[in-house]
Amino acid sequence: YWASLRGEKLPGSERIKLLELGMKSAKQVIEKSPRNLEAHYWLLYCAGERSIQKGILRAGYPMYWGFRSTIIVSSQNVDYFYGGIYRYWGRAIYDAPSILGWLCDFTIKDALSLLNMALESEPRYFRNHLYLAECYLKMKQTQKAIKELEWIVNTPPSILPEAEPENAFFQKKAEKLLKKLKR
Repeated sequence: YWASLRGEKLPGSERIKLLELGMKSAKQVIEKSPRNLEAHYWLLYCAGERSIQKGILRAGYPMYWGFRSTIIVSSQNVDYFYGGIYRYWGRAIYDAPSILGWLCDFTIKDALSLLNMALESEPRYFRNHLYLAECYLKMKQTQKAIKELEWIVNTPPSILPEAEPENAFFQKKAEKLLKKLKR
């Protein structure tokens, strides 16, 4: 996970290799422990990020793993990784509204609903606020987006001690986005 966050600055092909390595590693764990919560979550995460990096149609999304992993994680701990399942699917709908809308009748409002559920699961995790802000922007609700971004910028990353480095990472992203909006 951390490698993929740091990998955001890598060229696309290197980032994709990193995510594919994460998928391979997760599948190896799943072979040995078929209901391993962490392996299923990280397989889902890496597969989704890979699809975004490559392009959803070009990458091909492993739907079987997507559904299977969602069910396994949700059945064991729906709040795992700070509302990760809600955040994952909210972001998937946000990133691919036309494809998922066509296939499953999802809309950006469904993404908003899921991202709000992630926020309810763990309101101190900055990524939940950042993704919610980006969704508000897509919906042309700029003031709501600014409110989420200002909360991130004005809150110490240590509010969630175990996620402090991640919160600091997403705080920098929020600062950049907020500056852009306030120009």
